[in-house]
Amino acid sequence: MPRDDIFEPVPSTYGPPLQSRLIMAPLIYLKNNICSELSPHDENVIRRCNAAGIALLMACLLPVDFQDGMKGGEPTFPNLQATAKFINKNGGQSIVQLHQKTLHSCTKSGIRSSVSYYGLAINENQICSTEIRALRDRFLELARHAHAADFQGVEVNATSDSVFAQFLSPIVNKRADRYGGSLRNRSRLLFEIITDLRSAFPSQFRVALRLSTDWRGSSPHEVREITTWIMQDEAVDYLEIAFGSADITSESSVLQNHTSLCAIEDINLCSVPLGCSGQISSVKHVVSLLDSGWDFVMLGESRKS
Repeated sequence: MPRDDIFEPVPSTYGPPLQSRLIMAPLIYLKNNICSELSPHDENVIRRCNAAGIALLMACLLPVDFQDGMKGGEPTFPNLQATAKFINKNGGQSIVQLHQKTLHSCTKSGIRSSVSYYGLAINENQICSTEIRALRDRFLELARHAHAADFQGVEVNATSDSVFAQFLSPIVNKRADRYGGSLRNRSRLLFEIITDLRSAFPSQFRVALRLSTDWRGSSPHEVREITTWIMQDEAVDYLEIAFGSADITSESSVLQNHTSLCAIEDINLCSVPLGCSGQISSVKHVVSLLDSGWDFVMLGESRKS
């Protein structure tokens, strides 16, 4: 059934409203070197998205790169400003994604596991509070690069391949300090970084969050719990729920997931727009998701086989 409000503004928590209920994530720098210039194809995608009324363009992913951060390395993204300028010039609004991959994959190069290596590491293999502080600072540093380049905001990636999934997981996270144990403690780093970003920039600069539902050992109860806290804190401009392949094998599974989330008392009274992403491949699917109550849908550029 057609919807008349797909291209109407959606109020945001802090910044300007989303221009429509569709966000596009071509993630240009995932396909190209992060220092490369925009290709003609990239420019064409940006023009078409802007012309179509897409609310936001997530143009690239900035790797937090914990190893370089601990060495005090200065990130350089020479074409970041040019990318933002091109999007802005063509009438779009742009954000970048901040992503730190899971840290246990770096152990061979001397970087200690973030929490415990799939639940097997002992305490001395965990990063210390000083290193956690450095990780928080690194997120803030890259957000400042994005802000200086004239992007309109950042999205923190807290999906299953991120460091946050390690902390959130009751299986992986065996810490005995304030970052382990209860879900409140396991989610502490995520909320600290969101608070850092929200406090560092003007309200017009978007701070958003992408959260997955499939960190190791996650349960529907914990997913609902952390979603409730995020929505009630109202510290982000929007929350995107990224469903794993097992959660989105059919349209009905995503609709049921949204029904489960929105069954939380008072969650619909919060001002934070709630959207979803993951293998959404048809107009019918988009309309079904919006009809079920999602505020927006995040789309990716289709992959060529």
